[in-house]
Amino acid sequence: MQKIKFLCTALLLVAALALLAACGRNGGGATATPAPGQGTAADTGGAIVMQHVPVPAMAGYTPVLPDGVDLTITIGISAVITAEDHDTNWLTTHIQELTGVNLEFDVFPSAAAEARTRFTLMNVAGEVLPDVMLIPFTDAYVWELSQLGVFQPTTAWWNDPAISPNVWDIDPADREHIFRSLAMYDGNLFSLPSWLSAEWDVGIGRAWINHEWLEAVGMDMPLTTDELRDVLYAFVNNDPTGTGSRTIGMTGSPGGWGQNVFHFLMNGFTYAHPATQWLHVQDGEVFSSLSVPEFWDGMEFIHGLVRDGLLEVEAFTQAPAELNAIAQQEVALAGVITGASYAGMFGGAHTPFKQRMSLMTPLTGPNGVNYTVASPHLPTHQWLVTRSAQNPIAAYQLGEMFLAEYWALTFQHGPHGVNWHSDPAVFDRWVGEFADMPATYVVEPALNAWGRPGNLIWGTGPRYYSWPLIRGRGMVLREDFLAAGGRVSSWSVHYDLYPSRYPEERLCRRLNSEAEIEELAMIQPILMSHIDANLAQFAVGQRPLSEADAFLAELEAFGMARFIQLAQNGHNRIHGLAPRY
Repeated sequence: MQKIKFLCTALLLVAALALLAACGRNGGGATATPAPGQGTAADTGGAIVMQHVPVPAMAGYTPVLPDGVDLTITIGISAVITAEDHDTNWLTTHIQELTGVNLEFDVFPSAAAEARTRFTLMNVAGEVLPDVMLIPFTDAYVWELSQLGVFQPTTAWWNDPAISPNVWDIDPADREHIFRSLAMYDGNLFSLPSWLSAEWDVGIGRAWINHEWLEAVGMDMPLTTDELRDVLYAFVNNDPTGTGSRTIGMTGSPGGWGQNVFHFLMNGFTYAHPATQWLHVQDGEVFSSLSVPEFWDGMEFIHGLVRDGLLEVEAFTQAPAELNAIAQQEVALAGVITGASYAGMFGGAHTPFKQRMSLMTPLTGPNGVNYTVASPHLPTHQWLVTRSAQNPIAAYQLGEMFLAEYWALTFQHGPHGVNWHSDPAVFDRWVGEFADMPATYVVEPALNAWGRPGNLIWGTGPRYYSWPLIRGRGMVLREDFLAAGGRVSSWSVHYDLYPSRYPEERLCRRLNSEAEIEELAMIQPILMSHIDANLAQFAVGQRPLSEADAFLAELEAFGMARFIQLAQNGHNRIHGLAPRY
């Protein structure tokens, strides 16, 4: 019944889009796109343009209505647990007080598909739309409706420092990355970003080693695949706990964030990343990492670890919760654990479980290969100005405001001076995740509004967190940090060890057409299911490595060549090698 309901909803949405398209395309007012970094003045056309004043704290600007001007902006927004009533929400009141803008809300379903369906039907019926849509629509949906004139292009406003002062405070490299990630097929922007420049979220192929066990067996941190094998052998056979009990050399999980052991083990042989469907790019050409001989050298190494009892079979089957339970045993059970999040696995940054584990260096393989995975970390579309906005520039400026440091923190955490502080007298008592960098602000753990039921914040919308802003957050009281041993933060170690191992070229956003997306939806699930199941079988010995060629032939029969071509098409459009639509 659930599948039938989904199919009916999808067909209704497709039919509605087709009917809307029949009303005629107008190109969404698209114009030639100035290059990112070139500040150009936009034609305001006599519309209301707000003035900018410095924010109350941190860096950035708040748009303010000119004296004597009244303006109401209606926002289409998803229902979330952090906003019991958007009209009386604290953030709503705060924005109205500081900008002078009156805000009204049209609350959409929390499920993205249902929100899209309702918005599409509103368009088909010719209804008046909210001035702004604060729902993370997909590339294909944004493009389809922008070409029908539903969403207004914002490129000229983005490129005008007088309209977008917070955009022009963004680090130039980040600004270009955001532009490339959100620009549509015609090169125009139609949205503002929600993006955290979080290096920690890019290099997720981390592994953690029990340094107490290393000391017990008299060995150093392993830096190569051969050294790892030797260390795991000692962990399993040399009684590192001193109790004579069974120990696990290495483990992981196929389902958790960065917990797939392939992330850490395979990249000493060739670059290989499950999150990009095992695809990679070199010299602009997309190919499957599964097709290179070095991948199968890596698989032979991994199978050898399993065969010899050094990497447990359960690493390819157990749920993340099971892995976390192993990580949080009072008496350590495993010597090496793969995973991106220490908080999730070890129960927090400064727990006893975390304190016995050290972040490992990405391994170097027998031929000197030393990669680590770089996960796509892309902005999402937020704050789309619709055809119904009578004062579109002012509507855009209100969203652009959230890219300021003050508004990004207020948007996520709640009231400044209560839920978070930028007063040195307060944050000086705290240590950041980067122990070598002092905190510049602190969030009260018990009062952080993000993800919690209440009525302080909206819980969705545009924002920009720079890497320095993320690094400057105070995370633990200094006295607690020192009591826990004062060890150097894993974030600092990660930053030193992982980014330099990313490949120079990598697949991130792929800009595919609507027809290509439909084709991918037919090919990708079947292909990935076959790959995931068989790679696990090769690793644990249920399928012999002698059948690697037969496996690759099976992938061709499932459409691998076409899958790669579609990925190539999407990659080319991002990098200007193929025409945009």
